[in-house]
Amino acid sequence: IDRSEIDDIKIKCGNDSFQVEIDGHYHRFMYRLSLDFKVLECRIGQEKFLRLRQMDESLDVQIRHGGTLSNWAVRRIGRVGFEVVNMLPIPSLINHLIGDIPGIQRDGHRMWFIDLEQAGFIDFINNRSWMVEKLLSLTDFSILPGLNILRESRELVQQLVDQFEIRGLRVQSGRLEVQVGIAG
Repeated sequence: IDRSEIDDIKIKCGNDSFQVEIDGHYHRFMYRLSLDFKVLECRIGQEKFLRLRQMDESLDVQIRHGGTLSNWAVRRIGRVGFEVVNMLPIPSLINHLIGDIPGIQRDGHRMWFIDLEQAGFIDFINNRSWMVEKLLSLTDFSILPGLNILRESRELVQQLVDQFEIRGLRVQSGRLEVQVGIAG
């Protein structure tokens, strides 16, 4: 699959799970590939990784500017064909799609290992500006005593955030939960 044929990628978070939806096109066909994953393990230490189990996958295919009946037939044939191909003991489309992404490798049947540094996800975690913004926008100061004093100065909040050590990461419904502590 050529990367120029991918139109959009969406990631929806659930409790220790997430769904990836890939929208794309191939000639006159438009498709949506949905992949559901369960997070089995997440480490943010010396080694930064996610271990995932692929729980489900589906493919929806349509013809661009196709009629209702032809799109109904293409969707049914595409869905059934996709299910049959995924049952065969051959490398699947999913392996082909995911296997080309740096830092992601197969770790057994329907199991995936993501090296967060190699895949480029760790840059988001190491960029502390989002933490500063989050702390400055809090309205409940009981979460972090003394924050209301620090809020007066963005530089003081930045100094606090620079002392944070990321100790854990968890996928939650609609968000990514980052567990932090003070280094030292």
